[in-house]
Amino acid sequence: MVYVASASRKVAIFGGTGHLGSHITNAFLSPPSGISFALVRLCARGSSPEVDKYKSQGAEIALVDFSKPETVTEALKDIDVVVNAIGSKGAGHESKKVLAKCVAEIGTVKLDFPSEFGIDHRVKDFDHAEWDAKMRAQEALRQATAPHGTKICAVYTSLFLEDSFGPWFGLATKKGQWDVIHNPDARVSFTSLQDVGFALTSLSALPYNQIPEHVRIGGDTVTVREAARIFESFNPGHDINISTIPLEPYKSQLTKGGEGNNEPSGFLRFLMGEGKLDLSDENVRDGGSQNEVVNPGGKLWKWRSVNEYAQNVKGKPWWDV
Repeated sequence: MVYVASASRKVAIFGGTGHLGSHITNAFLSPPSGISFALVRLCARGSSPEVDKYKSQGAEIALVDFSKPETVTEALKDIDVVVNAIGSKGAGHESKKVLAKCVAEIGTVKLDFPSEFGIDHRVKDFDHAEWDAKMRAQEALRQATAPHGTKICAVYTSLFLEDSFGPWFGLATKKGQWDVIHNPDARVSFTSLQDVGFALTSLSALPYNQIPEHVRIGGDTVTVREAARIFESFNPGHDINISTIPLEPYKSQLTKGGEGNNEPSGFLRFLMGEGKLDLSDENVRDGGSQNEVVNPGGKLWKWRSVNEYAQNVKGKPWWDV
């Protein structure tokens, strides 16, 4: 891969102080070796200690008010790359709509990353309010920006490594009990929050015609059973028992409500068991992986693994939750 144009590109990050967004901002301010940007503009609703911190690290700050679209348009001036890391809670969906409309109207943005950064919802076979809204928003953005030639790149990351091994997914490590839907030997991809940021910097530095419209990445891919053994190895004497819950009754109960369903954790649990969160090269059925596009040969940076995470938490993920 050749990152010939990155040093001249100007990037605007929206939602850049949130749970994922802060890692994205960090990555653009300190990208992998060989990648740099002419400008990193953090678009925030107001001042805060975190905004001030990023300003001291070199970010340009643009204050935006989504009830006043002209402030968003102003923040987009001279920008080549837009990263939308706005969350879905509260007014998030409305803010995303305003941003998409402004990107389409200004017509000068070359590359836009919509607010995806989760499952590849193209492979699901059920209705889900939040994910369906993302699909509709992405398609609307593609149509609205097509006349200007804006490249829309949706990045799917599967589960965030640091947020996945907790009771909300039935993985109660402190109790020594992991309850898994359907199949503990299905492969699941986990991507570190930091690695999501690095992947975006890498994609942002590629020639626009080499950037795919859909990018699936997985920092590490293991089975739930393999993950349990990894955590056990860093917490000797604390065994993890794995129980399996049948798929159909669990899935049917969750999906029968149609679009009114929104809480993701239960849906993610059965997607894990179905193997639909495997974003590795081996899962050709669902589209494989673009890891080599964003990090050829793992030479730009080292993907964070489940083993590394387990070692860092001493085999005790989310111990006190």
